Amino acid sequence: MTSEPADSLRAEMEFLLQCLRDTSSGEPNDDALIALAPDVPWDAFVEETTRHGVAPLVYKRLEPIQEAVGMPDTALEQLRDIYIHNALRNAAHLEEVKRILIAFRDADVPVIVLKGVDLAVSVYAEPALRPMQDLDLLIHDRDALKTTDVMRHLRYHQEFYPELGIDYDTFHHLAPFHKKGALPVEVHRNLSDPNDPFKIDIEGIWSRARPIEVDDVEAKGMCPEDILAYLCAHAAYNHEFDVSLLSLHDISRSIHSFATGPLAWGLLSVTANGDQRSRFVFSVLELVRQLLRAPIPRSALARLKHSVADQEIVATLAASISSPDVDVPVGYRELARAGSWKEFSVFVRGTFPSRLRLAKTYGVRPGSPLVYLLYIIRPLDVLRRRGTILFGLLVGSARGAPVAAAARRQRSITLWAKSALVSEASSQDNNNPPRES
Repeated sequence: MTSEPADSLRAEMEFLLQCLRDTSSGEPNDDALIALAPDVPWDAFVEETTRHGVAPLVYKRLEPIQEAVGMPDTALEQLRDIYIHNALRNAAHLEEVKRILIAFRDADVPVIVLKGVDLAVSVYAEPALRPMQDLDLLIHDRDALKTTDVMRHLRYHQEFYPELGIDYDTFHHLAPFHKKGALPVEVHRNLSDPNDPFKIDIEGIWSRARPIEVDDVEAKGMCPEDILAYLCAHAAYNHEFDVSLLSLHDISRSIHSFATGPLAWGLLSVTANGDQRSRFVFSVLELVRQLLRAPIPRSALARLKHSVADQEIVATLAASISSPDVDVPVGYRELARAGSWKEFSVFVRGTFPSRLRLAKTYGVRPGSPLVYLLYIIRPLDVLRRRGTILFGLLVGSARGAPVAAAARRQRSITLWAKSALVSEASSQDNNNPPRES
């Protein structure tokens, strides 16, 4: 499936994608950036860079060539401020991560470091380049009680969020651990739930784990093939591609980082085909190949079981992630998808979300009594900020067009994701290699 032509992208997005191609490959292409720079609206570029969580990366890429690309001082200073803030923040968080890993080691609890922290210390040139939102760890199920004791000894407390209706005795991770000033910690006993369409081989994850270091503390991380499979499925299945370019850059950077080492594409295909994540993995890898030019062998993609639909959805995915942000509540998007007041309940859910989502939206601790006050303030706030957009969406005006377009794309993605959940036997076709883009 061909990607959208470059001239259909906004100038700031094409420039941003080229920056990320350079940072993921480690092979700067100054000429490409210089050629694109004259058309870049710098304020919009900084906004997109920040929205996608890649400001530290882009700052390090552009700082040496600021004059050559004609980047204004004010724009570079904004990115520099984010880079410095993230560097200080990550340094403090990594010290806490070290304390946690040492405590686990002393308690004789084996642990695998997942996602952001592993990527920050193993894949990126420096931890400051990769923002970290939480700490994800994998333990053996038998060590769940020991883990809780360790975390409590470190003065963490658990949030159970009863409104979500989660049974943490069987859920794939324990109730999240929190401590003031520290990253939230999710300790996983598994990487999939009983209701998920795939069953990840946890024992295989443990047997293939590789040694890593968080500063001078020894730990374990997933092997390169398991990292790629996990990141791809997480983006496609868990988030239905409601992700930032940082998520795609993680995958591209991992491929470049491990390309000179033990990255075995055959193992990736065997693993993903075996546990039925292959359609998700194929589509994400093809998207990363097209947008960020990651060096993914076509033979590797061909070995992943997939359907024609998995190729066709890539153009929609590329358009979705590279389009301007449509800053409206989830309920409005759902209303646009349904296109009918029969689905008014989804709008109500967007205006009155769960306590956890409401707390996150307004930056309040989930257990705070202020959350209940927010339920009174919320509809007035939504009406003040979004009333004209809602009206435009309902009557089909130009103001509602971006929302409707985003909703159509998301609808296509949702339908594709549902099709990818059916049995491997009826939906996956290994005889459709990816086409040229």
